[in-house]
Amino acid sequence: MTSRASLPLIALACALAGSVPSHATAADSTVGAGQTAALKNRRKLRKLLRRKGLAKLPSVAGALAARTGKHRRGTAAVVTGTPPALVSIPDASVKDLFWRPGVVDAIAGGTASPEQCSEFWSGGTDGQSGGMGACHMAEGVGYSLGDILGGDTSLCYMKRFPTRANLSAGALSLLDGAFPGDDPSRLFSVPGGSTSRVVKVSVSGEKEGAHDVFLRVHGEDENQAAGDLYAVDLWYCGGAPQPKGFDHIRITDAGEFTAEQQEGHEDGAYVATISGFVTFTNGQVVYDTTRSRRAQVASSHPGGSFKADHQIAGDNTIASKSYDVFDGGTHMSYVIASFSGSDVDTLRFLAGAFKERNSNGGGPSQPDFVGSTEYRDGYYAASPGSALESGLETVAFDSDPFYAAPPSIAVDASAYSCATVPDVAVAIDFANPAGAAVKARCETRVYDRMHFCHEDPTVHSAEQNVGPVCYGPH
Repeated sequence: MTSRASLPLIALACALAGSVPSHATAADSTVGAGQTAALKNRRKLRKLLRRKGLAKLPSVAGALAARTGKHRRGTAAVVTGTPPALVSIPDASVKDLFWRPGVVDAIAGGTASPEQCSEFWSGGTDGQSGGMGACHMAEGVGYSLGDILGGDTSLCYMKRFPTRANLSAGALSLLDGAFPGDDPSRLFSVPGGSTSRVVKVSVSGEKEGAHDVFLRVHGEDENQAAGDLYAVDLWYCGGAPQPKGFDHIRITDAGEFTAEQQEGHEDGAYVATISGFVTFTNGQVVYDTTRSRRAQVASSHPGGSFKADHQIAGDNTIASKSYDVFDGGTHMSYVIASFSGSDVDTLRFLAGAFKERNSNGGGPSQPDFVGSTEYRDGYYAASPGSALESGLETVAFDSDPFYAAPPSIAVDASAYSCATVPDVAVAIDFANPAGAAVKARCETRVYDRMHFCHEDPTVHSAEQNVGPVCYGPH
């Protein structure tokens, strides 16, 4: 087990204002009815979380869904045909998806014309190949979605493991204490009063070896004082007195959902914060796709460090900033991409624009490289001057605070202890078929395959040849 839509504001106003006054007009009564309905929804959400906790939260993947029929003006007007789903691109002919026929083969074979050479990175004329720039944008959209989905792992386990079926199958065992109301599905429900509930989960049946996970579900009084509907802390122990990392999941009274994750490793560290809004609609807790959703991630490793800030807007665009430091060089990037789809399997990259800056070994930076693409009947075509490309002007590498300093990562799990005495202790066994089924569901890594630009052998060969073939020996 590894670490890894807002309630209407009128509901908050209603909670403060109380009932509709007796002198309200007919119009006031209509507004009051809306306020009452919103307040009822908020109360239902609080009641549902109090009884079932995370078991009733939607998957983080729901935060990725596009808002039906909404696109940035001018973004999708010239997108024709249906692009492949992102998860299917690694199995497609990459050279034919991002380049016009013959371009990649000619460069790889050393027979490219000047026009074909000009299209490898990104065509400068409308309708030419989107090229490697378009391919990298598609990869970037996949990576950004993967960063967001990574915050769903812990939530998935907490939702799917504590069930009577898993208890009966032996995948879940009660070691000490009792399930609330003798119901395993209420293990992470909100405790009443001033007490929290600490749960220790002993994990076995994984190749990494046995380890423990602690979870503290905040009590009702603590939530009320903090302005929360729900909050839970998780920390991960592998035999040391201090945990190697933690998650903190919170839903505020306003419906804002945040999932913070920090994890340290022997050779690096990883931190991430996912945020969005949830609401109660038609008896279910769902994400509000009219509101912005955000993922901020950073990681460090012996070869360098990386940070990114992805923001999904209500107009079905993803704006992604990234800063990568590697072997003395740096890479800065800003991408705006338009997408469609309602879940992981149907998400599609429609159009995008990017700019990037590179420097190597402390030398001067290369000129900024700018390009844009739109899907047109079978391939991603160059689209210079597109509406998305004009949006790149809102971010400048020299003045945007995100690019002011390289990634700096610090993991602090000192607030948590692996010696904590739990109120309830359970065990989960991944070697059990029922446990393995939960693991398969929660550890889906479909977006780990988002490095298809360089894994296609012909594209890789063309990238190696483009210098000597198109620009001559150096």
